[in-house]
Amino acid sequence: MLFIAWKMLVGDRIKYLSLIVGIAFSTLLIGQQAGTYAGLTSWIRASVSDLSAGIDLWVMEPEVESVDDVKPMRDTAVDIVRGVPGVLWAAPLFKGSIALRLPDGTLRRAPIVGLEDGTYMGGPTTLRAGSLQDLSADGAVILDAAAVDDERWSFVGPDGVRRKLQVGDRIVINDNDAVVVGISELGQSFFDAPVYTTYTRALRFAPPERRQLAFVLVGVAPGSNSLDVASQIESATGLKARTPAGFTRLTEDYVNSVIGLVFSIGVIIVLAMGIGLAVTAQTFFNFTLDNSRYFAALKANGMTDFQLIRVVSLQAGIVCMLGFGIGIGLVTCFGLATTAAGGKFPFLLTPGVVGLVAALIGGVALVATVVSLFRVIRLEPAMVFRA
Repeated sequence: MLFIAWKMLVGDRIKYLSLIVGIAFSTLLIGQQAGTYAGLTSWIRASVSDLSAGIDLWVMEPEVESVDDVKPMRDTAVDIVRGVPGVLWAAPLFKGSIALRLPDGTLRRAPIVGLEDGTYMGGPTTLRAGSLQDLSADGAVILDAAAVDDERWSFVGPDGVRRKLQVGDRIVINDNDAVVVGISELGQSFFDAPVYTTYTRALRFAPPERRQLAFVLVGVAPGSNSLDVASQIESATGLKARTPAGFTRLTEDYVNSVIGLVFSIGVIIVLAMGIGLAVTAQTFFNFTLDNSRYFAALKANGMTDFQLIRVVSLQAGIVCMLGFGIGIGLVTCFGLATTAAGGKFPFLLTPGVVGLVAALIGGVALVATVVSLFRVIRLEPAMVFRA
């Protein structure tokens, strides 16, 4: 039966190749968009996870909608949170924006994150050079590799040679001298790479404001439930408390609402499925129509409707697997090309993305098969004897 299905399928090579190209093209479009969404989501998650090492809860103003949406609180919020039952420790976190000058005077803007002096809670966990303890030095800052490796952050040294920033270079932040003591190496983030320093130094670097506390980072005591402690913090302070996972979802929802990410990518995926369905269903229907005499002959020779369904399903399965394999291969090549360009394009091809694409393409193939089966099942064996 498999041999019969295969011979009928490849008998018309134009339609056979058209079916494969239609499935492959749909797979490419769906996979590229799904991978882009997964990449953007991973960047958004990194914006929170990069600051969440060892942290159980984030405390913030109720109006805060994302990790980049800073609405300063009173400094006394830290002490109030520390007094809530179930809180093991609480640390302040400053987050703002600064203007800095590179050694050759080039002006750049960047976010600045102020970590609690001494504990450095919320700091980067992976560093290419230096350590968090180096922030104890006067004027010390840690830059992220995403900024250091950016050509726009390179500068011309006294010898006239352009190079990247490195440990030991001195920069100026809002007319304050600073020295680079480390380079963090975290994943690509949706927001700009921050400059890390201590909390008190960040207050000196940043423009003065009446309120400057951006977030309170909380560690929950052993045996306490994070969600229960979050509820108690909200009752005691009137602030909003979220777990890192909850804060990530909040940030994702904010980004989606601002740029319409889910809607935009969803529309393209639906269009890709529509194109694939139209091409595949029409071509496959024409294929069964052109081979009606052969299907009728199989019926006349005793093949049941169930066996014919198996033949058509095998043909659709062969086309679907070949088209999906080619399409997902092209998606993989696209991903490799974008990551080889320095990772500036958000793309992530995970097993979940591949599974989703396979399910959607399988649905397209299923609909095309059902449309063709109606024609095959309704065939009369007598038509094989007609002129």
